[in-house]
Amino acid sequence: MRASPRGFGLGEEFDLARYRRAMGVNLDGVVFGVHAALPAMRAGGVIVATASMAGIVGIPSDPVYAANKHAVVGLVRSLGPQLEPLGIRVQGLCPSFADTAILDAEAKALLDELKFPILDVETVVDAFFSLLASEGSGECWFVVPGRESQPFLFRRAPGPR
Repeated sequence: MRASPRGFGLGEEFDLARYRRAMGVNLDGVVFGVHAALPAMRAGGVIVATASMAGIVGIPSDPVYAANKHAVVGLVRSLGPQLEPLGIRVQGLCPSFADTAILDAEAKALLDELKFPILDVETVVDAFFSLLASEGSGECWFVVPGRESQPFLFRRAPGPR
């Protein structure tokens, strides 16, 4: 199993401390944030969890990151219907690579070499405001270059016959 310099897999390169840190920031941060916000949201409102396109697709170069972002997507999809009767909407924002400080020169060069376009931050902000203006809950909005942001349409899982 080979991972990128940024990511890591579950083989020899697995590092428990890095794993816990990644899960702590990317999943636990959302869980604890929602838990802390709920008492203040008795009058309603919108919780927006930042996930990633890595929460919708697999990322072979960084399966741990993909796993925690998939968990955030699952949390949003589960909490949305649960909290909506209380007047609280829960939405997920799932951008691809955006031009922020997290994306250093090495990463930008790699994406450029792969001809993978980088989002302007303004595009992500516009998607955020569209998500807020929507009436949905439990949705995960994709934000990718060249496409209008909207909720990702998950296929329905097969149920019993």
